[in-house]
Amino acid sequence: MPTYLIQFAQFHEEFRLPELESLATIEKVQINYNHEEYKVESPFLQVEIASDGEAAKLVKRAILIKSVYELWGTGITHDELQVSVRKHPERWLQYKNKSFKFSVFAFGATCTAEHQIEVIESFSWLGFDGDIVLRNPQVEFVVVEDFGIETPGGKPKPKAERLYMGKLVGYACGTNPNQTCSWDAVGILPDLGCAWQPRLGSEIQPQETEISRQYLDGRRIIACYGKPSIVYDPFVGTGSFLFTCAHFGAFTMGSDIDGRQIRGKGQSSIKSNVEQYNLRDKVLDTLVFDVCHNPWRKGTWFDAIVTGKCEINFIWVGL
Repeated sequence: MPTYLIQFAQFHEEFRLPELESLATIEKVQINYNHEEYKVESPFLQVEIASDGEAAKLVKRAILIKSVYELWGTGITHDELQVSVRKHPERWLQYKNKSFKFSVFAFGATCTAEHQIEVIESFSWLGFDGDIVLRNPQVEFVVVEDFGIETPGGKPKPKAERLYMGKLVGYACGTNPNQTCSWDAVGILPDLGCAWQPRLGSEIQPQETEISRQYLDGRRIIACYGKPSIVYDPFVGTGSFLFTCAHFGAFTMGSDIDGRQIRGKGQSSIKSNVEQYNLRDKVLDTLVFDVCHNPWRKGTWFDAIVTGKCEINFIWVGL
């Protein structure tokens, strides 16, 4: 299978591979990669995927994947990179007359404009005759220079650890300034964010990074169990986990020792938010009791228990 270069976001590092594998399961995309090559400190991972179309399925719904490139070559030096790309001329001939854009960027360092021009001109032998279009070209080529994380003194390393050259397959929504996002196709971050959710109590409403983590947990559960799953949040608060898990098809229930946040104020409550997000058929109920003295019968009838407290999220699956 062709090799693709995935660039991850530099947050929630512990969730990057679980999200990738969950997306592959949900979208039925076969992926192969070497676990030993993955490093938390690096945002790059080489993955074997059958085609551009299959790779695009992963990035279109991702939060922790920034972009995916069809990898044309790699090397330690620019000379090695050029040799690697030249080995497969069949890759670039089909783009000879298409409009294109050529970009150079670095991780862990800054590329000067002069250096970018020098690198781009070094690939002039590719012989592209199409128009150069900086906004929405038919195809975009990229050279990535990976310098790794900064040294302890805060200074970037003198030379790149690894160079990559490839063709862009797709950006995650919101990471490309020239891309118009369709959040319905990508995810639910804006839909379930603070600005759209009425405040129900004194609990601090989740910020975007917390919503994204809940989004990842919800998707991970569905990837493990398929649909339907029964998910329980024993510290439900204002119900954010109920909505994110239900969005992906799980049946959700929640409980809390403090019923004021469940009931809300006036017309605003968990129930009203369920109506707002059109999740009436997925959010089963919310209950008020002390989880240490709970009314649940003995047995394992929840597929997962998921909760977030004190900035730490927990997920138990396969109960």
